[in-house]
Amino acid sequence: MKITLVGDCQEQATSICRARDLFKNLLFSESLKFAEETSDKVFIISTLRLLVEPDQVIEPYSLPMIKLTKSQQVHWSRLVVSQLCRAVSHNV
Repeated sequence: MKITLVGDCQEQATSICRARDLFKNLLFSESLKFAEETSDKVFIISTLRLLVEPDQVIEPYSLPMIKLTKSQQVHWSRLVVSQLCRAVSHNV
């Protein structure tokens, strides 16, 4: 199974919507499109919400990774790996 992670971006819509529609950036849009065409499963990787399904409805937020301390980044990365392991095990 091929899983692709697409990074979020700071340019966002101003109201609640699907994650695929929340991020307003050409690189994000093209990356998501390519990922969906070439992968079995796609997640948007979010500093605030970790792994997000493209059709998951979420609110706009402002939490760039650079704002996290080094220890918060390490904790965040462990949570993401844990979520990925669960996603893979559910799809095997």
